[in-house]
Amino acid sequence: MSDTVPILAINPPRSEVEMGSVTPYETAKGRRYRVLYRKPDHTEAENRGFTTIREAKLHLSMVTGSKSKGEYIDPTSSRVPVRMFAGSSRRSSGRPSRSRRSA
Repeated sequence: MSDTVPILAINPPRSEVEMGSVTPYETAKGRRYRVLYRKPDHTEAENRGFTTIREAKLHLSMVTGSKSKGEYIDPTSSRVPVRMFAGSSRRSSGRPSRSRRSA
């Protein structure tokens, strides 16, 4: 009898398993593709509306690459309320006011 221990399957690192997925779905305008992935904070994210599977896979690979480099920026963190732009654009529009001109 041999005293060898059976070799167990080694699971790949977690980051490789959770790369993401591309799934198709149907719309009135035809088939579209959805990209699902995990953000660095381990919450799930989704991007939809890709017309080709190639576009969807390219997007997934770009997100995965930016996460691995530490350059990932969450798209929802860059959203700015419209009122912030509306207030500042009125003040700095560069157009003259509508007050009466003196002749």
